[in-house]
Amino acid sequence: MRFRITRFTLVHPIFIWGAKGNKMNFKKLMARISAGTAFAALVLSAGLVFSSTANAQAPMTVFGEAAASDTVGILVDGKACKNASIKADSGSSTGNIFLGYIDLGECGAAAGSSVGFSLNGSTTSATLTWRAGGAPSDAKGITLTSTGGAAPTVPSTGNAGYLVSQGSGSAWLALALGLMAVGLVGSTRMVANRSK
Repeated sequence: MRFRITRFTLVHPIFIWGAKGNKMNFKKLMARISAGTAFAALVLSAGLVFSSTANAQAPMTVFGEAAASDTVGILVDGKACKNASIKADSGSSTGNIFLGYIDLGECGAAAGSSVGFSLNGSTTSATLTWRAGGAPSDAKGITLTSTGGAAPTVPSTGNAGYLVSQGSGSAWLALALGLMAVGLVGSTRMVANRSK
């Protein structure tokens, strides 16, 4: 079998289905490369969706009894993070509970981080150790007792100025979008050439 040297010497003829006499025109080659690139982009974007959900961890849940007028702040490693929500609860002795969730990376939270609380602007003695999916061991939650010291205030940025960790999903997204763009350019060129 003889091979002709053409301008596509880098592409072996066996990979170009339908090649006639070891030659293929440029339009067909671009169409097949575009289709392959679009398929690869779809596969990568599906992988991106599943990889971002597979690495998600459950947040730590904090709760305890509180009065309806209380303001309960959540501290991570001694720094103000955010305020807990006050919710009505008929099982509570006060008729209300405070409830908050702390995600991994939120306000710098990581395994082993200290989670503390403030009550109406004063520090409390209650602390927990952050862990994924963690919660207070007591069914009634955390009992907050004010120690009288001034607690740090929650900043208006929401996450105490910290960035929440996002993982490596954006790199996969950029790669998938780049491959889709290449596929679209090749497909557009193929369609434009067919209309001539």
